Amino acid sequence: MKKLVISLAALVFVAAVVATGYYLLSNLNSFVAGAIETHGSEVTDTEVGVTGVVGVLRGGRPGATVAHLALYLAQHGEALAEDVDPERSLSPEGTADVERIAGVAKNYSVPVSRIEHSGKKRAAQTAEIFAAALEPPGGVKPRAGINPMDDVVPVAEQVRADDDLMLIGHLPFMEKLLCYLVTGSSDRRLFKFQNGGIVCLDQDPEEQSWFIKWALMPEID
Repeated sequence: MKKLVISLAALVFVAAVVATGYYLLSNLNSFVAGAIETHGSEVTDTEVGVTGVVGVLRGGRPGATVAHLALYLAQHGEALAEDVDPERSLSPEGTADVERIAGVAKNYSVPVSRIEHSGKKRAAQTAEIFAAALEPPGGVKPRAGINPMDDVVPVAEQVRADDDLMLIGHLPFMEKLLCYLVTGSSDRRLFKFQNGGIVCLDQDPEEQSWFIKWALMPEID
């Protein structure tokens, strides 16, 4: 009798496991189908995995836009040497890196209101690539005061976290601006920028203090 009871319990346990597995598989299939429907034919296995997890954590479908206020700082993509191109256009590798980062930002539905750049050709080209992917309603335009050796204080006093502005500039300016916003001083390196990478800053609403929220970089270096 005891053997019969144990056997029946084992059968019930196995049936429960099978049912659970079927439920999870069915929901996984539905989830992947939703991701493909959202992203279209360009979606890859990696994109479904990464963007899908984010979508679940956000409580929405993959690629869903999330209410988000921030400041985005980006260094221009890798440029050609001055002896090759006096205007220092983006190199093929630099263009590819910026396009890749822009594609990731697009898949995460990063909301950028407008993009401003230094006016130098490599920064302008980087801005146009990001704009093509992120479609900022305010468009793209040059901004004075964000060249490599400019003073960061005037810009730091003007930017706001509720603006969703992307600034595209150069080193050492971008690293000094980030450090000044977060620490109040630009004397040290707080974060190592990479060509074509994005650093997202947000502001604590109570303390009005800036902090690094996330970063997208071409390389793990």
